[in-house]
Amino acid sequence: MSGSRTRTVDIVPIRSAEDVEDARVMVMELFDVFFERYPEEIPMIRKYMEDQDVVGQLERFLETFGPPLGEALIARVDGDAVGIVMLTDKGQGLTGRQCEMNRMYVRASARGLGVGRKLGLAILQEARNLGFAEMRLDGARRHVEAIPLYESLGFGPDPAPSEHAKSDPMMVSMRVTL
Repeated sequence: MSGSRTRTVDIVPIRSAEDVEDARVMVMELFDVFFERYPEEIPMIRKYMEDQDVVGQLERFLETFGPPLGEALIARVDGDAVGIVMLTDKGQGLTGRQCEMNRMYVRASARGLGVGRKLGLAILQEARNLGFAEMRLDGARRHVEAIPLYESLGFGPDPAPSEHAKSDPMMVSMRVTL
């Protein structure tokens, strides 16, 4: 016997205190990854975190990312928290109610298990369930691992990019009709 086994990936809505705490930790890990990966961008990343009130959002996690206006999903592999993704209501879009996917993150220990794809497919379905007509996202052009995933989920160039993406040539704005 080889000792290898199939690892179980579960994607569930974040509702429990444990899930919220795991998600908070992973959001801050995501920003730590950005700081490490893009040291020349640390002032811009910190400004983004301040402008977006990331700390406040995390303190009000379920109010910010929970139904009826949002959703947050956590991925667990064999019970261990390994990934997150969130959506928030952005109001009226080009074809109806619009939401934004943000803070998708998969820990290095779970990469290659399809966790990012499962999170992406699940958050798209949750957006449909909540009645959104389209989903958008902004991402750094240098996130070469993420952009192909988004494209494979149906995202394409955003015809009406966010102000943030328009003002920063390092950003890409993408959208998908649900």
